[in-house]
Amino acid sequence: MSIENMTIEEVEAAIQKLRERKKALRQGGKAAERKIGTLARRRERLLSKVADIDALIMTLRNTAAPSLPVLPKRRGRKPAQGGERIGLIHR
Repeated sequence: MSIENMTIEEVEAAIQKLRERKKALRQGGKAAERKIGTLARRRERLLSKVADIDALIMTLRNTAAPSLPVLPKRRGRKPAQGGERIGLIHR
């Protein structure tokens, strides 16, 4: 339907529908912007926590590694096979 064949009421109704759609699109954009902002903040917090954990791991590696005792190798014992490993077979 072209605008030349529409009545004034139909034109006004079409304009009102367009205004409502425009308003809905604007609100949808704002919601999307808020969601993106929230996700960006969460991502930054997560990356900060990951960096803190990485730093802690590196600190523990550097401080704990030299102090670990060297265990002697076990001799005279067969390695566990099959069910022996989880305690299902008793000899």
